[in-house]
Amino acid sequence: MKMSMGSRLLQLWRKALAVGLACAPALTTLGFLMAADLVLCLFGLVVDRRVITGAPAWLKPVKFALSTMIAAWSFAFCIASATSGRVSGAGSTLSWPQPVH
Repeated sequence: MKMSMGSRLLQLWRKALAVGLACAPALTTLGFLMAADLVLCLFGLVVDRRVITGAPAWLKPVKFALSTMIAAWSFAFCIASATSGRVSGAGSTLSWPQPVH
């Protein structure tokens, strides 16, 4: 049975969301909040024609929402990649690889 492209993409997003919420729920939630904020700010950029010192008034909030969303999801991905091994419970520690001299 062949899956459609949209079905595979939806399945990939669901898996990424599940992993993100399991490993870094605060960062994943922040990323989605900033995605919603980005949509609202893009709407403001299109609708509102005010200009402040030569730039549209909504340009800075759009850039802030976009950069925060990318950073939050990037950090969540890094945490998920670093904790994909054996990590369990609140008392567990994360060990980083040490350079060999």
